[in-house]
Formats: sequence, C-alpha cells, structure tokens
Amino acid sequence: MEERTTTTTTTSTTTTSQVAIGVNVGFLTTPLGILIIVEFVLTLLAWTLLVSVWWYPSYSALGFAAFGFIFSWLITLGFFVVFVFGLHASTFANLPWGTIQIFCNLIFALLCFISACCVAAWAKHGSKLQASCAFGFIATVFYAISVLLSFRKAYGRFPWQNVANQSANT
Repeated sequence: MEERTTTTTTTSTTTTSQVAIGVNVGFLTTPLGILIIVEFVLTLLAWTLLVSVWWYPSYSALGFAAFGFIFSWLITLGFFVVFVFGLHASTFANLPWGTIQIFCNLIFALLCFISACCVAAWAKHGSKLQASCAFGFIATVFYAISVLLSFRKAYGRFPWQNVANQSANT
C-alpha cells in the first residue's frame, strides 16, 4: 500500500499603513493659512506687551487678559501645526475640522475682545498696555474673519447667503 501525505502551507500577508507627515506649504498661501499666521503674531504681541508690564499680576482683570491672549495664542499655534503638517487629513481625519474651526475662532474672538477690553481699562497707565490693547482688538477682527472663512470652507457659502435649494422667502 502506498501512503500519501499532503502538506498545506498558508501564507499571511501583513500590510502596514504608514502615514507620511510632511509640510503642507500650500496651506500657508491660502486665506485661512495667512489668517492663522497673522492671528498668531497679533496675539503673541498682545500678550508679550501685556506681561512686560511688571505690575500686571496685581490686577485680576489684567491676569484674565493675559490668560485670554495666551490661551488663544497657544491653541492657534496648535492649529497651525495640525494644518501645516497635514495632521487634519491623516491622523485626525475623522474630526469635523470646519465646525471645530468655526467654534474655536468664535471663542478666540470673544476671548480676545474681552481681554482687549480689560487691557483698555488700564491702558492710560502706559504705552505697552495701549499697544497690547490695540493688538488685541486687531486680533479680534482677524479671528472674526476666520470665523467667516471657516464657515465658507465648511458649508460652501457664507452665513448670509441662501442655500441653493431654498427660496429667499422661506
């Protein structure tokens, strides 16, 4: 009698997905990219001028203003890193970036406005405070512009424009 032996081999293929992180230079030339850079510089100037006044920690309003400017500056820096390195499209692709940008820019505009108002109350005490106040109000305007451009990016229209399928009377 003849005995037959059958050998079965299985091969498994393992694929690994690597996400390449590179610098998205094209983002820096878009309106939102330029606005993020300008907001970063304006809030940086606002908080550095504010904290250069040695007696600012003595007053809680100026302490809140420093918090508002620094918090806005730090999160704007975070957005800059996420968008320049393309992390919004690779690592954090499942997040609604349009909505996140709209709400964060609204919060930053409000924070910068309140912070600039707090600094304005003390601005008569020095030119550094006056400059910090001015940069804070300018940053508020740029954050408001970012809200509008983020809305257009997320929804394809500005908030005051009608949706294509709706009439103006409804």
